[in-house]
Amino acid sequence: MRIALIGNRDLENGEHNNDVVNYYQVCYQLAKMGVTMTSGLAAKGCDAIAQRAYGKAIALKEGKANIDSLEVYVAQQKNINKSDLPYKEYSIIMPSDQEATNKRREILKSVLDYNHYQALTMLKNNYALGMHERNVHQILGKDLQSPIDLVLTWCKPGHSGTRTAINIADANSIPVINFYKGQEQFNIALTQLNCFLNSFNYPSIQIL
Repeated sequence: MRIALIGNRDLENGEHNNDVVNYYQVCYQLAKMGVTMTSGLAAKGCDAIAQRAYGKAIALKEGKANIDSLEVYVAQQKNINKSDLPYKEYSIIMPSDQEATNKRREILKSVLDYNHYQALTMLKNNYALGMHERNVHQILGKDLQSPIDLVLTWCKPGHSGTRTAINIADANSIPVINFYKGQEQFNIALTQLNCFLNSFNYPSIQIL
């Protein structure tokens, strides 16, 4: 099973500490189950929390946690170089050939409104566009033909790279579970997640 563990960086801005703890525990238990995570090598937020949780589980050899459970995408090598996350060296640099680039951008055009897409392409610094392109792989895999099974996120309303990924998931009928925000929503989301896991004969996640 492959689950995208992605979301807004605001999760770690200091206002949502309980959500951070809850998300980490969920990610850690998914790692122990041997579930593959897809994400980006973000400095903070859901992606970083997931990588730290998986990194600890792998280092401690917990359950079925292993290096092969990491499917982490970056736009360029420099994203790896500047990261301090565990096992960053196993990150996947998205393909840079013209065919893959064109395909990613066609997918982005299909899920972004025209003005948003044009704004991204007109920026002098292509960092933002690169992050959106990277997120296409989080949902559809390196070859853009291997969709994940589920998106597990903490995502606020509005435009963001995570919202783009969610739109791609929706377009491909991939379920999305959002932990945003607070304990009540987390409890609802956890119930949804456990139902999903149980349907694939995985055990339920228990949060202490």
